[in-house]
Amino acid sequence: MTPRRTLRARLAAAAATVVAMACGVTLGPVGPAHADEPVVIVEPVPDLGGDPLPVVEVTKPCGGVADYGPRQRRRLVRITDPRRIDRLPPMAALRRGARVMAEVAPTLVRANDRRGIFAVFYGNILGEAAPALADGSSYDDPAWSRKVSITFFRPYLAALHASLANQRVPKNWRTYYRLAADCSVSPGRVAMAGLDAHLILDFPVAIARSGARPAHFGDYYAIGELLQDATVDIGEDLKRTYGADLTEFFHLWALGDSLDSVAGDGATTTLLFQGIRTVAFSYGLGLRSDHGRLTRAAMRATYYAAESVSDALTDARLI
Repeated sequence: MTPRRTLRARLAAAAATVVAMACGVTLGPVGPAHADEPVVIVEPVPDLGGDPLPVVEVTKPCGGVADYGPRQRRRLVRITDPRRIDRLPPMAALRRGARVMAEVAPTLVRANDRRGIFAVFYGNILGEAAPALADGSSYDDPAWSRKVSITFFRPYLAALHASLANQRVPKNWRTYYRLAADCSVSPGRVAMAGLDAHLILDFPVAIARSGARPAHFGDYYAIGELLQDATVDIGEDLKRTYGADLTEFFHLWALGDSLDSVAGDGATTTLLFQGIRTVAFSYGLGLRSDHGRLTRAAMRATYYAAESVSDALTDARLI
């Protein structure tokens, strides 16, 4: 089987898993996932808001030692401790999260510490989302929308804290931090590793922990639109700081062209038609059902398929 057909087959398998789950079909273990392998996540949280991220220019080449100094390093570890937001109500936690990202991201960028690539994402996302979440008028259930938003953020923050503190990084994020430390890997590929981990593995767990019901899907989708609105700024900031040229990649049709050029005509439909947000939401509901083990296996299968796509895009020099 050619690499292109293999990639399309992986995409189709992931999509089939999602459709089967939505229809209540019981599947056996798929791909490299194991039904009894837990999805590693950190403990839950309360909720969070903030201002847009002021990103600074890189001042060191990749591979240079990020010498923050003992005082600054201690501060980075302290302010990223997820327990600092656990005691706060949702909007207060969101605002604190935004302030943390506004400080952490420029610090990591300045040292060309590529762990900051996803911090650039979150600085922009929280800056875009916090005002709408604080207002709440766009949501049927504003309290749930705030709760699920902070629950999305917390596992990323916990992984960042663990890395900065030289502790064991949660399993979902190990690929991201491994690639971030390898200067031979493109910054775009590092960014995709973060997206794959967060959207496919973290989101469903957050949805489950938030007590989501099918009726929450409208609010969930509205939150996703806020994230989509932030992609232009994210793309520009990543290109300016880390040299990750994802500006066009974030546009739907550019994404379609990129995927189709690698996997063949129709691959984009396979991936995008299902909708990663819809997939994550269905997985979140599945984790709370009697099919939790099956759902975890499907999440892993989807994650590995997405990572295969990211590798293929990297090989094709598209990210």
